[in-house]
Amino acid sequence: MHLTDPTAATAEATPPHTTPPIATTTQEQRSEVHRKLGRCMCRLQQYERLMKAVLVEHDLSGTVHDWPSRRQARVEFFALMTLGTLVKHLKRSYLSTHLPGQEIADEGTEPEVTDQIWFSVRAGMRLEPDAFAQTVSGLEELVALRNELVHHLMERFDLWNPGSCAEADAYLERSYERVDRHLLELLEWARHSDKARELMASALASDAIQEHIAQTVPSPPLVLNADSNIVQCLREAQAFLAVDGWTLLEDAIAFIRITSEEESPSRYNCLNWRQVLRDSGVFEYERQALPDREGLRVAYRTRRG
Repeated sequence: MHLTDPTAATAEATPPHTTPPIATTTQEQRSEVHRKLGRCMCRLQQYERLMKAVLVEHDLSGTVHDWPSRRQARVEFFALMTLGTLVKHLKRSYLSTHLPGQEIADEGTEPEVTDQIWFSVRAGMRLEPDAFAQTVSGLEELVALRNELVHHLMERFDLWNPGSCAEADAYLERSYERVDRHLLELLEWARHSDKARELMASALASDAIQEHIAQTVPSPPLVLNADSNIVQCLREAQAFLAVDGWTLLEDAIAFIRITSEEESPSRYNCLNWRQVLRDSGVFEYERQALPDREGLRVAYRTRRG
């Protein structure tokens, strides 16, 4: 009689223990996450470039001749800044809570001593305190989002795990929408700044403003030499008023004010008429005591030889 081991039969019927397969993502799923990450980064770079353009244009100063070089210096100043640094400049100089008419501090471009017309152009946006705080908070959140995407996305999500990969996909979708909203907001700020510059340029080109500039900007000083008109006026006064070869300066001044009222020492960068006599090199002068006038009086004559 053949006896069968019941335990052996059970062993044959039960398959050996195996580890269930580990679920993983497909290449297509991971590629979609990569695509959406790249889309976010491109949008962030668009935002950074536009912010740099806004910051370059919103505060410019200089003369007509050095305006291009000053603008290029600002382009280079902002070129390599990170988004976080750009936001700091934006909230310090472009955004403001100042009321209309209140002075806004510059970023450090003081007018220089120059013999040319100095222009200073500034555009910005005023917000109520609550709106300012909300806007700044949104910008700071955008910087934090950018840093998260650049440095920590792979730490936060495992793209080979189906659940985590799906979460990364949804997170990047939301992130893109946030960046896009900020970009559209910045585009609106840039449009307003462009419109303000257009209106200012139109105003500066008007006849009224041009006439005002012409009246308020002093003409460059004239050259003082033997052929200058003011010297000829002094010679003419001398021809009419000289006594024993000498002409009282005060009488000559009165004469010139009648015959050539536009002439004055200031046109030749001189402080007074005595400086004209001295710097022209044409005349000699001295103080004289006259019997019919009190004190010493300045008299002049053409140099001899």
